[in-house]
Amino acid sequence: MENIKRIIRSDLVTLNSGSNKMKWAYIALLVFLQLFGLTISPLLSGYSSIFVAMMSVTMLFGKEVKNHGEKMYCLLPVKRSDIVKARFITVMSLNIITTVIAFFSMLLSLKLELYLKLVGEDIISLMMKRTPDMNISRFRICLIAFLLFSGAALITAASMLRTYFKNPNLLGADFGKSEKMSKRDAVGVTVIIVILLLIFANISGVIPLGAALVIVVQLLSQLASAGGGVLLAAVLLVITLLEIAFQFICTLIEYGDKEL
Repeated sequence: MENIKRIIRSDLVTLNSGSNKMKWAYIALLVFLQLFGLTISPLLSGYSSIFVAMMSVTMLFGKEVKNHGEKMYCLLPVKRSDIVKARFITVMSLNIITTVIAFFSMLLSLKLELYLKLVGEDIISLMMKRTPDMNISRFRICLIAFLLFSGAALITAASMLRTYFKNPNLLGADFGKSEKMSKRDAVGVTVIIVILLLIFANISGVIPLGAALVIVVQLLSQLASAGGGVLLAAVLLVITLLEIAFQFICTLIEYGDKEL
């Protein structure tokens, strides 16, 4: 247990070092997306946790991989399982903090309703118009989306951490070997750009996304209506925990058998 605490402290020191430029990019992206949540739609506040989850592993360990620091643990009296446990705790804690920030930002956006004054009719308004008989509140729609996004963010972070232990180069974290963007990074950036373009297209009225999302919301709201939403929250929580446990166990096995 003491070794796990030391590894976590070491990772936090690396995170707070002045040479870790990705830390500021991480913070800037988080703030930028929360502003989007305030001015465009509160759904974007919840969605921000997925974006930052995609950056969290590279932000924490990219510098280490660049300088081949992961090999240092071969020389120290530390179990590989302790390294995996410590880094899962660090990454999951960071993403949970981000998720909590996104949740309160979403609540603030719903309270101020600044986005309604700026964009008028957002995606949530279109959903509520198309499902008047279901009596779905704006808060319930945002809560359903937030639970989905948060679960997806934690699963994404766990999956990327497993990839880091298996082969850091797959994350494009080894900046020292190549200045070219990896295929995975290129796909991630493309997905982000496409999503942002779809959001702006919906706001401008070019592509009405509200109709497409109504079906999804209807299905989820049926589940959310059972037990006042407790059932939906329980289902999403169980799925998220099972997937994180799966990634954690696979990482323990794979990293234990890996040749360093």
